[in-house]
This record gives sequence, C-alpha cells and structure tokens, in this order.
Amino acid sequence: MHSLPDSNTEQHAAKPKVWKLLLFLVFAGLLIAPLLSALRERESDSNRVSTPNRMKQWGLVFAMYSNESAGEKLPPLANLPGRWVPDLASIHPEYLPSPALLVGREHPEAENLMDLSRAALTEPLRDYDFAAKVMAESFAYINFVVTNEAELLALVDSRRGGTLADAIGGTRSTDGPLFFATRNRPGCTFIVRTEDLNYVDYPSVAPSSVPVLIEIATWRNRSGRKDFYGSHVLFQDGHVEFVPLGTFPILPSVLDGLTAF
Repeated sequence: MHSLPDSNTEQHAAKPKVWKLLLFLVFAGLLIAPLLSALRERESDSNRVSTPNRMKQWGLVFAMYSNESAGEKLPPLANLPGRWVPDLASIHPEYLPSPALLVGREHPEAENLMDLSRAALTEPLRDYDFAAKVMAESFAYINFVVTNEAELLALVDSRRGGTLADAIGGTRSTDGPLFFATRNRPGCTFIVRTEDLNYVDYPSVAPSSVPVLIEIATWRNRSGRKDFYGSHVLFQDGHVEFVPLGTFPILPSVLDGLTAF
C-alpha cells in the first residue's frame, strides 16, 4: 500500500526548482545584456553612417542621369523658390531607387519625413513638388560648379533674381563673379569654368572640390546652432566627407542662403 505524499515534502522539492529557475534567469540576463548593448551600439552606428551612405547613392543617381541627359548635365533644380533640390520628376522612378533617400537620417523627424516621401512618390499621387519640399528639409543640391563662398552666394542671388542659366557654360550676376554648370563625360567627370561660351580652352576644376549635395538638416533644426560642428557633403567625384563648420561650403552665409525658405 502506497502512502500519500507529504505536502511539506512537495514544498521542499519545489523550492530548489524555483531557485534554479531564478538563477538561470539571472545568468541569462547577464549574458543577454551585453548582446543587447552591442546591438544598440550597432544600430546607433548605422544611424550615424546612414546619411553619408544615402548621399553616396545620390551621387550614383546624378551620375546615371548626367550620362544619359542632353548635354550630359546634372538634373535641373526643382521649380521651387528658395529650395535647392533636384527636379524629382526628371529622376524618379528611373534613377531614384528609394524615396527614403530624400531624408537625412540626422533629421529629428526622419521617420515621419520618410513616410511622407514614400506617400508622395507612390502612384497614383506622385506629388513631386511635395516630395521635393520634404527633401529640402535635409539636403541642398547644387548643379553648378562653385568652389568658393563668393561664387555660391552669387549663384544664390542670381537664382533669387530669376536670372539663373541652367545650361553648360556660365552667366554673370549683376555685380558678382561668374558661376558655372557641370559637364560629365562617360567614364569620367569633366568640370569646366568658362569665361565665355565660345571659349574652347576650358580651365578644369578638380571634381573632388565641387560640392553637389550638402546635408542641412542639423543646421536648420538645432536652435542657436551652438552644437553645430559641420555637415556631410557629396562632391562631384562621388565621395562624401564631413566638412567642419568654417570650411567651404559649410559656412554660415552659405547655409543660410541655401535654407532661406
């Protein structure tokens, strides 16, 4: 005849199981915590490099467009006063792979803006002007050759005055210096600075010194600008680098001129 189990015995047997479970959870937590921390750091690193990566993709967009465009020019500017962004209708969807490229990852409203850009570029809406305004919150695009502050400000003033010539060659502002367009050749980039449209011996400018796309999100969104140290810039040769504040084109006068909207 089997005796019934004693309730006290069952309780004593259950206690080691509970402690074992608790110890397992503690050790598991100690093991998982570093992994979670590493994942968070990796995600943070990804966020930091995502804007330069997107800008490099823009370099490919501009290169593909210019190699197939009439005159081998970069995409035209959008017809939006004060906003320095490409005419998205000319590059989407053929050259622009993702609406997410319109938004810099450093923008405080990046996720919301990416949702807006996707909605704006999805059929049947295709609201290119709205999408361009979204892009203008993060980037400034320049499709002319400018290599110093005076040239870029002359370009801004000329566009503001309605005399911008979006063509190969250059045009003179009322009292400022010349500014110039870009010309691309298959397999290489050929930058020209022309004093006269009929002048044949074009002096060249290194593509690595010509800015094409400037990250402006942090300049526009940091109050007082006391913690602004610089921005990423895509240059004509396709490379992206962080340019510190005070070095062309990351100058207060330039950034203010390109974000005056």
